Amino acid sequence: MHFFISACPDDKIYVYVNDSAHDRTPYVFVELYADGLQDCIRKCFGNQFCYSLKYDVKAVERCSLYYFAAYNCTSQDLVLANSVQYHGGAITIDCLRCPANGDFGKF
Repeated sequence: MHFFISACPDDKIYVYVNDSAHDRTPYVFVELYADGLQDCIRKCFGNQFCYSLKYDVKAVERCSLYYFAAYNCTSQDLVLANSVQYHGGAITIDCLRCPANGDFGKF
C-alpha cells in the first residue's frame, strides 16, 4: 500500500524540530520502518495525510507519521531538513515545507 503522492523537486524540505511535542498517539496515521531520520522526513513529506512525524530508532517501527498539524507554522523558524541531526531518542518534526512547491514559512 503506497500513500506517497508528492515530492519536493529540489529536495530542499524545511522543517521545525519540535522540542516540546506532546504525545500524539491518538493522531498516528501509520507507523513504518525508515532507514533514518531523513528517510522518515521524505516519507512524511510525500504523504497527503502526514503533517508531522516522530522518529525513534528504538521503536519497533521507527517512523510514526501523524495527521496532527502544528497550529502555527508561519511563526516557527524552519531549518533545512538535511541539516537536522539525529542524536538518539525520539525526535518530533513539524511544519514540513518545500519552497520549490510554493510552500511558505519562515525560511
